[in-house]
Amino acid sequence: MITIYHPSYQQQNWQQSLMMIAVALIATLMNTYGAKKLPILEGIVLVVQFVGFFSIIIPLCVLSPKAPASEVFGSFINNGGWSSIGAACFVGSFTATASFAGSNAAVHMAEETEDASKAVPRMIMLTIAVNGAMAFIFIITYVSSCIAIVYGTLPSVTNRVVVLLYHQS
Repeated sequence: MITIYHPSYQQQNWQQSLMMIAVALIATLMNTYGAKKLPILEGIVLVVQFVGFFSIIIPLCVLSPKAPASEVFGSFINNGGWSSIGAACFVGSFTATASFAGSNAAVHMAEETEDASKAVPRMIMLTIAVNGAMAFIFIITYVSSCIAIVYGTLPSVTNRVVVLLYHQS
């Protein structure tokens, strides 16, 4: 966001690394010293997730330029330097696939749950269904909105596609 208002600003990689270290440190401190407050924090995070989802999707659906469905679903771009489109798709799908590994934590905590044989599988499937539906809506909205940026038809004020997409919307 800084690059929109201060075009001369150049973000450095160490700044991103420092932000990630700060996030990890905050999470570690919350899990270590704030364990009794975690149920409250989980409720707050749930509300923030849904509010954030709608605050992202609604402006993109209403304000951003749209691409035709034939471009969204029928064209593949390999700007990552991979040897083929197939390799680029496999590498790109790793993040989505790895996100399903989180359900493993619920299984390990099942012994602390009341009626675990029913509650844990139900919550795992509900989590996958809700987050999967939200992710699908987000991906379709994002791809249909940012395809003009990928093709370079919109003027660029930053090299961050997400920031540029919101700036153009």
